Parts: sequence; structure tokens; C-alpha cells
Amino acid sequence: MSQSLRVRLLGVVSAWRGAAEIDLGPGRQRAVFTVLALRANQVVSREALMDAVWGDSVPPGASKSLYSYISRLRLALGRDTQVLVSERSGYSLRLGPAELDVHEFDALRETAQEAWQRRDFAAARGALDAALGLWDGDALGGVDSP
Repeated sequence: MSQSLRVRLLGVVSAWRGAAEIDLGPGRQRAVFTVLALRANQVVSREALMDAVWGDSVPPGASKSLYSYISRLRLALGRDTQVLVSERSGYSLRLGPAELDVHEFDALRETAQEAWQRRDFAAARGALDAALGLWDGDALGGVDSP
């Protein structure tokens, strides 16, 4: 499991380790992963996760379901890695800047802005083209939750 994780949110939500796509599971489990990825490297409380997945209709067994989703995601991501960690008040998905397409998009956008300010329009266009190339459909595709 030494290969880096790669997470896509700018299109259908997916995760890859090397060339192998990781099965993020069914709808609500995928929604939990998505919320954690959107807030990568931050602790997301259990309550915030349940609210994001179920909205105003949190069922009585949601806490147990959330625990199951987290356990299955840990298995899918690799138990020997420190990617999905428990914190006192919730969970955190630890991703480096190059592992999340949204971070890469922001870095390319900033590069384009800097090039534009230097009046290096070719470099600005190249960075913007690369940023737009990260998109593959609607952001957060395949996730249906509040």
C-alpha cells in the first residue's frame, strides 16, 4: 500500500491507489467519504457527518451506520495506512495537496493568476488549461445526499 492515494471530487467522486480504483461503497458510505474529502485534514464531527448524509431526517440507528461506513472505508483505503483516522470528536481524511484534485485545481488557478499578473499570458493559459483538464463532469458526481 505504498502507492499514493488520489481522490477525485471534480467529476464522479472516486479514489485511486496507483492504477487501481478503490470501491467507495454504496451511496451513503460514498457520501461520508465525500464529506471527509471536502474537509480533508480537518476533523469532521460525527454529528456533522450524519447531518451531511441524512439532513433533517437522521434515523435512530444513524450512529451505528456511520461507524459501519467508516469501518468499510478504512478497509477499502487500507487499514495499514493513516489516511482515515479517528479523532476524539470525529474523523479526518488525511490527504496531501497532490492527492486531492480540488487542491491541485486551486494551485493551478493560483499559478495562472500569478502568470497573468506577470503578463505571461501563455503560462496563464497553460495553467488554466491544466486546471480545467482536472474536471470530468459535474463536481461531486455520483453522490446523492443533503
